[in-house]
Formats: sequence, structure tokens, C-alpha cells
Amino acid sequence: MADLRVSDLNSVPNVESTDLVYISEDVGGGLFESKRITAANFDMLKGVRYYGLSATNPTSPAPSDGDEYYNTVLGKKMYYDVVRSAWLSIEQFVLYFGRAGTTFNESYYRSIDGLAFSSTIGLYTPWAGTIVGITYARNDTDQATFVVTADGADTSATLSSAAVKGATTVLNVDFAANVILGIRNYQASGGNTTLDVNGYVMIRWRV
Repeated sequence: MADLRVSDLNSVPNVESTDLVYISEDVGGGLFESKRITAANFDMLKGVRYYGLSATNPTSPAPSDGDEYYNTVLGKKMYYDVVRSAWLSIEQFVLYFGRAGTTFNESYYRSIDGLAFSSTIGLYTPWAGTIVGITYARNDTDQATFVVTADGADTSATLSSAAVKGATTVLNVDFAANVILGIRNYQASGGNTTLDVNGYVMIRWRV
């Protein structure tokens, strides 16, 4: 029997979990790589397991970094982030913030059409999520801290800097569904104003 192409795996009928199947994959340059797998591993492709459709996060077999499934509640494809030990949406949502001119210490930045964030103005979250990063650029170098708020309360999602630009992509701060996210300038001791800020918060959804 000739090798199966990887793209043909989903159409294989009547295969027992212990059966051996030979597949071939085009690896470029006119070369093909042949592999032998069992039917039990049909959900694996190049080391990534696909769990299919589920309303809850898969737990068995234990997920590894980069594994995927489709969450039927969120309507989103999810991946397993081994660093954060969590299933997160592959989709990354971006919440923009900024303000022309100065933003004083303990003041909110602005969003759509110049609206200032507050405990009631900002991004309403229809699902729970995780803040994974913050990035910014500005026209000053005073020490400042960018803080994400949830319903007006400061979260632990912060980025402190004294440079004209900066970013963090290693945050792991969860927030609940049905809250309003905002961003403000906050420095606990004294605080400084910021000038001409343009930035965004990186968010991935979760269940």
C-alpha cells in the first residue's frame, strides 16, 4: 500500500487504534519524509495535538505547549501556553490607549474618539481573558508606570519605564468576564506626567 499524504489522514476509514499507518509528507526540494504512526496518534501533527471541539479545556491526555482545540462556547480556536499553564485563544485582541499632550500621574489615558478611560468607560469584556503584554511609545523619558485597570481597580498588569519606548510580553494577569478594562498613568511615590503616549495592551481570551 502506498504511503498516505498528511492531508488524507482525516479520510482514513475503519482504522483500529493499534493499526500502523505509513504517511508521507512533502518536506520540500522534491523530497518526502515517511513516518509510521498508530491510529491513536491521528490527532498529532508535527508534535502538536489537536483535541477537536469542546466546551471545556481538554485535560486528557495532558496538553503540551502549542496543542490546540476549538472552544464551542467562545467560538474560538485555543492553544496551550505552557509558560502560563493555561489554554488561551489563538486570537490576540489589542486594546489601544494614548493621549496627545500630557497625562498627569493617577490620570487615565484615552481610547476611541478621545474618550478618557474610567471605571465605566473602556473595553467591556464579554469573556474572561488574560493580559499577556503592554507596549508603548512616547515623547518623554520621565519614570512612569502604565497600569491596566478592571472596573477602576488597578490590576497587576503594569509596565514601568523611563524610556521613550518599551514593551513587555511576559505578563500573565487574568481578568473576569463582564468587567471594563482601562489604562492609567500611575506612580506610587510622587509620579510624573507622560507626553504624547501611544500604546496598546495585548489580550487573549480564556474560559
